Amino acid sequence: MIGEIIKVLKTKKSSNPNDCYIRVEFKMEKTGSFAKTDLVPTYRNFARWHRIIKVGNLIGNLWMKDDKTIDADSRPIKMSRAEQTKELTVEELSRLGVFG
Repeated sequence: MIGEIIKVLKTKKSSNPNDCYIRVEFKMEKTGSFAKTDLVPTYRNFARWHRIIKVGNLIGNLWMKDDKTIDADSRPIKMSRAEQTKELTVEELSRLGVFG
């Protein structure tokens, strides 16, 4: 799935007293619906996200947990508007790190 980051909220305390999280909200490109994910800076998956968390960025390769929640374990890739309409080859996807 592809989504555009529309809001990055301030850090909030987690239910785990040692952690805080950042909520990122998206507008999904295909459906126009809204989705969110919560990212914890001390978790390993944050390394995939920290460079691309910026309002206006178009993010591809998002995995959905349900209709409104993006899996924080997704392997997000920052996309340009041109890439959004273009079908990517396996080689291009591999170069972008989609496969791990």
